[in-house]
Amino acid sequence: MAKEDELVVPSERPDFISAFADEFAEKCANVLLARLPKPNLIQPRYLTVQQAADYIGRSKKSFEYLMSKKMFPVIRRDRLVLIDKNDLDRFMAEQKR
Repeated sequence: MAKEDELVVPSERPDFISAFADEFAEKCANVLLARLPKPNLIQPRYLTVQQAADYIGRSKKSFEYLMSKKMFPVIRRDRLVLIDKNDLDRFMAEQKR
């Protein structure tokens, strides 16, 4: 039997295996990416008390204590209290020293 007449099984060809692996990896990546939570594209500059506490890694009570000591400026509008993210970053940078 001549070499041209030999039956080549697709799974034995290296290019088939490589193509299959690439396609399988791409499909797996697409499935995993679809399961990830969608990022919030608009990042708010002003945070609520709970968000600000989470941002600097404190409990809400601990953060409210810092607010009562006027460690950083807050925005008060009726019952809504907002904290500027830039002020929190500045506060945390000062704590490093």
